[in-house]
Amino acid sequence: MIRALSLVVLLVLVSAAPAAARPLRILEDDRLMVLSGGAERDAALDLAVVSGVDVVRAQVVWRFVQPTRSGPTDWSRYDAFVAAARARGLEPLLVLTSPAPDWAAGTIGEFHSVRPDVAAYERFVAAAGRRYPGVRRWQLWNEPNHPEFLAPQRARDGTRLAPARYRDLLRAGGRALSATGHGRDTILIGPGLPVGSDGRCASCTMRPLAFARELLCLDPALRPVRGPRHPGCGRRFSRLPGTGWAIHGYFRASEGPFALPPTEDDLSPSYLDGLRTLLAVAGRQGRLRADLPVWDTENGVQSKPDRRGVSQARQAQLVNEAEFIAWRTPRIRSFTQYAIRDDPEPTGFQTGLRFADGRPKALLAAYRLPVVAVPRGRGLLVWGRVPHAGRVTVLGPDGVVASRRATRYFALRIRRLPRVRLRFEDGSLSRWATPTQEVA
Repeated sequence: MIRALSLVVLLVLVSAAPAAARPLRILEDDRLMVLSGGAERDAALDLAVVSGVDVVRAQVVWRFVQPTRSGPTDWSRYDAFVAAARARGLEPLLVLTSPAPDWAAGTIGEFHSVRPDVAAYERFVAAAGRRYPGVRRWQLWNEPNHPEFLAPQRARDGTRLAPARYRDLLRAGGRALSATGHGRDTILIGPGLPVGSDGRCASCTMRPLAFARELLCLDPALRPVRGPRHPGCGRRFSRLPGTGWAIHGYFRASEGPFALPPTEDDLSPSYLDGLRTLLAVAGRQGRLRADLPVWDTENGVQSKPDRRGVSQARQAQLVNEAEFIAWRTPRIRSFTQYAIRDDPEPTGFQTGLRFADGRPKALLAAYRLPVVAVPRGRGLLVWGRVPHAGRVTVLGPDGVVASRRATRYFALRIRRLPRVRLRFEDGSLSRWATPTQEVA
């Protein structure tokens, strides 16, 4: 074994690295941050602060706010969330989304989001814009390529219906935000579900790029389309509102974030080529703003006790690798961790930093101090992020290899080692990492 103390360390930031402040770090847990309220909300937001989070995301559910057409509205849980977040220096990202109230949408089974009333949604968004003048980050709808949030996805003959309805909702939401003083804010659009299906039923999910092309009235060759098989696609296409395109960067835990998606119309953290091409073409055609950035607004890795979940250690490694991919990918503006605490049901989301009973998982430490060691030629690229500005020490098995002050993301090149440890400031945060072999 080469002794670490004899190494010549290259204390050089990677020249091609993105700016240290990018991507923004987003944390979401609606159950703790919004629905629980009180002490649980405050503890969740305090954890966000000490973990170096920039933005906290919350789904503002239309059905909760306005359960009846003419009765009183209830914004109380969101008022408390926004106030508590901003008091801690955290920026709220509000997702104005379904399930819709019964009076504004039909139902398919348990889905309360069938053909939602566009004019009513515009009024809902306008009410949110007026209520929260200080909020500067918005997302118009959540996962519109999933029937739970927007239905029907297709007609009986296979015609894609959801993209046209979402197009109308986007334009209505954009008008409402602009009219209430939020025209210059961050406004996110896009089908978030990363992997869909080719099913022809009303309640079948849709592949994100197929959904996006229909939303933008483009065919697979990215040429304009119109006609009865493409609802709402006329001769003139007015530009959609939005300053960013939202994706949900989930991936199969068994394959990892470096794996390719099932088809070219699906997405994975390391495969966004098709989306980037689509956004570039749509920008040149005036259908979207030019050079639209991509925002990861929901992400996570299933761990045990989910039967398809991975171990705690593997979950921590995969989440760190996914954040590393977001950091190194051009035009990615954010990386999101969902959630803080696992769902109580083993079949639910087991992506949290803690188990359902509150016990910390390995991911909690890994999220607060991520570290990935990547082979680069004869050396290693040691990448990480610190929760706030401070000194980072890189250690090998035999002692200190490198030390430097860092602000947020950083990357250092060192000689090859079998494993390295990252230590932040006074040693209160410290993590070992074995060089990954999965980086493309």
